[in-house]
Amino acid sequence: MRSLFALALLLVAPLIPACAHRADWVRLDHPLAAPPEPIQEFRGLWVATVDNIDWPSEPGLSRTEQKAEAVQILDLAVDLRLNAIVLQVRPCADALYRSPYEPWSAFLTGEQGKNPGYDPLAFWIEEAHARGLHLHAWINPFRAWHPKTPGTPAKNSIVAKRPKFLIEHGEYYWLDPGDNNAQELALTVIDDIVRRYDIDGLHVDDYFYPYPIEGVTFSDSRTFGAYIATGGRLDRSDWRRLNIDRFVRDMYASVKRQRPEVLVGISPFGIWRPGYPEGVVGFDAYTGLAADARRWLREGWLDYVSPQLYWKIESEGQPFEPLLDWWTSNNPAGRHVWPGIYLTRIKADGGWAPEDITGQIELLKSHPDANGFVLFSAIGMTEDRQEINPALRRTLADHANIPDTPWLGTNTTRSPEIRVTTAVGYSRVSISALPREAEGWVLWTKAGSNWSLRELPSTTTIATFPDYQSTDPILCIAVQPIHSGGRRGSAVVYQRTIPAPVQPAGSLETK
Repeated sequence: MRSLFALALLLVAPLIPACAHRADWVRLDHPLAAPPEPIQEFRGLWVATVDNIDWPSEPGLSRTEQKAEAVQILDLAVDLRLNAIVLQVRPCADALYRSPYEPWSAFLTGEQGKNPGYDPLAFWIEEAHARGLHLHAWINPFRAWHPKTPGTPAKNSIVAKRPKFLIEHGEYYWLDPGDNNAQELALTVIDDIVRRYDIDGLHVDDYFYPYPIEGVTFSDSRTFGAYIATGGRLDRSDWRRLNIDRFVRDMYASVKRQRPEVLVGISPFGIWRPGYPEGVVGFDAYTGLAADARRWLREGWLDYVSPQLYWKIESEGQPFEPLLDWWTSNNPAGRHVWPGIYLTRIKADGGWAPEDITGQIELLKSHPDANGFVLFSAIGMTEDRQEINPALRRTLADHANIPDTPWLGTNTTRSPEIRVTTAVGYSRVSISALPREAEGWVLWTKAGSNWSLRELPSTTTIATFPDYQSTDPILCIAVQPIHSGGRRGSAVVYQRTIPAPVQPAGSLETK
């Protein structure tokens, strides 16, 4: 082994500069020494808070218990090689963060308006970033009250303060998307979140106008009548779509004015309209929810779309692959297409099998125009239904980076300044000047011919790695900054100059 190592050093000697931080490691400036390009694939996980679907598991848990459950989800996401969390922070005109506009969510404490004693969104962001995960804040723009909400509305809730502002729809209360005040409230809330929190994305799901309820009419005659009185000529269905189109356009523009690097994503119902593509049957979101998701995608009013393709690959009437092809073919602006996959269709006592989920992921991996997915939702993994987690580990065996988003800017970050030192059994990488615009960095280690990587947040400035990975010595390392949107800067590569001592494999640690 040592003779082979000496031969390797002779081969790379012309590439090694005269100076180095320590004699044990020297910098390589030759581009051939750089690590390989990693997989670019969005691997998201929805964490639903409405009705305590995923987190917290029940209302009224202590702050310590809530944090422990959050950490469990985050650690599991890392273990399964996911790279993004989509956390629901505004289920129904409430807040899982410190909001100056809306009350604390009852799904936290069991009582709307009651302070949980910490800021959940800030906690999730900090813990996600510490693990190299992106965090997208998920809001519902127009739902004002959910029938599963514990207790009664808080005094400072819009339900209590301005009941005439709302539309009762079955057991729900809804803000009227046709009312400018409702749109302004939703946009104000979004602006506040984007401005005050270090989120990586802003996410909206399929609830714009509510899903129809048999025998119940959505009573928006007041605002539609006002529209007609001012000379409006659209029928009610087209007018509703106009309202949602305007909201989506303004939401995207508002986020980009404040923080262009924040991704804006929408997860519409998986069928745009029955018959698109030919043979597809099912709910018509275009009329039923006033959601013209095809237009939003074509106009580029989002950075990614996650159509909820919640049917099996072979589903009759809702076939997975033809629907996926339809969405990717209606994407002239070249936005990301990261479909939603219904993980929780796997039940403890039946339902879907793990192979139904992993089969869809494998299909997406081979699709030329889809570079990611979002799993709904975390509970299927925390319960490890039908051993889905081992199946996901096999399917997601390789690490993946968040895909680049070139329309948000193509400039890569500068190379970081680093120092590599050696101790007994391990070496330490210290970053002294990570580029200011970098959101994190990648530490690569090379043992034999294989490179391994780990993403780290910008707040982590020291990482250690063992002398050996399994039975092979680590001969090269590289550090690479990560910019917003997943863009990566140039790698700084270091080569070991003396053989590693015989040591058992260790573990990577960070500070």
